[in-house]
Amino acid sequence: MPKYLMLAINGPKPEIAEDDYNAWYRAQLDKIRAIPGVKHAQRYKVAMGKGITQPYFAAYQIETDDIDSFMVDMAARLHPLEPPFDQAMSLALLGEAID
Repeated sequence: MPKYLMLAINGPKPEIAEDDYNAWYRAQLDKIRAIPGVKHAQRYKVAMGKGITQPYFAAYQIETDDIDSFMVDMAARLHPLEPPFDQAMSLALLGEAID
């Protein structure tokens, strides 16, 4: 079965307290972990990163035979999404394991 790694790089909007942002993301992470195909999900505080301006990122390990359907399912399970993070400054990366 194909394996994927998704990185979500983000941080709170200026008007959102960091503690509130982290509490929201912890609850969101529990929802993500419950999605079929998500094998592991972990948040990190950026310790070092060239060109990275956001303070946090999350890594999601995914196993699925149909990544397109997985992404549709994930979006449906998490929406409506009113994130306290700055979407304009957020980054996302999805990679498929090759080795």
